[in-house]
This record gives sequence, structure tokens and C-alpha cells, in this order.
Amino acid sequence: MKFLKGYGEVTAEDVEYSLEHIAIEVGGRRSPNQAYTDMIKAVDVVNPYAVRVRLMCPNAAFLTNMSFCANIVSNKAYGQMGKDVVRNPIGSGQFVLGRWLPDQEAVLTANPDYYAGLPKVKAVRFKIIEDETVAGMPMQAGELDTIQIRTGEVYMRLRRSPR
Repeated sequence: MKFLKGYGEVTAEDVEYSLEHIAIEVGGRRSPNQAYTDMIKAVDVVNPYAVRVRLMCPNAAFLTNMSFCANIVSNKAYGQMGKDVVRNPIGSGQFVLGRWLPDQEAVLTANPDYYAGLPKVKAVRFKIIEDETVAGMPMQAGELDTIQIRTGEVYMRLRRSPR
């Protein structure tokens, strides 16, 4: 597995660096993922492709939590770009940041070099609509596939919708 833009292989050192540093501070702010990484006592590099994560106490949900919040970054890219890496992500996954308009949308495009082959979806568009009442309208019109809802009022309106 390789990072984008020529930053090399994803290694255990990148995982160690990410869990010990990036999880704590991202772009000068406390990471929202820090609640999940606070339980980490130590991260040990076992070999170039394996780490041992030691926790403060047993936690059955640790691996599940990491699958959602552990963003592994290139130690090399972070060293070269510093906090600017937040605005110029160097990932290794199925998708690449194709376009980002802050507070408007992010478009991810298929990574042609993904180790497991091209994903079946060519692109994914995340449209930022802060007001969930407003977001409910394009959802009802079939223009969105999913939205995040926090209030019962919008949920009930969408539930009654024929779509």
C-alpha cells in the first residue's frame, strides 16, 4: 500500500507517528479523535509493517473505534508540509481529494493506483449544508443520497416523504 503523490509505502512508522502525534493535534487544534486515542499507553513498531498498541486498560471497542477515526498520515509528508498537510491530504485509500471548496463541498475521485484496484464508484461528492432543515429539501427531491440529521422534526418530515 502506498501513499499518494510519491510519498512511498505506508509503514508501521507512519502508523506510530499518526497515533502518537496527529491524533493529538490537527491543524493547530485538538483533534476530535483524541477521545479515542487518550487510552493509548504506547505504540511500538514491531517490524516495518506491524505495530503493537498498548492500552491503559482493556477496551473491546478499540479496534472498531480506530477503524473510524485513526487517520494514518505520511510521516514524510507531515515532516515536509507540517500543518499544511491538513489542506493537502496525502492518503493511501480508494479515493483522492479531487476538489475541496471549504464550507461548500468536497469531491473524492477514484485513486487509479489503489492497491486493490479501482473502486466501482468513480467519484463521491460531499455537499456541506449546515442547516439540516435546508438539507432536507434536496433529500426529499432525490438530489442527495444521505444526510446527517440531529433533530426529530426534520427526521419525521423526511420519514413522511414519499421518497
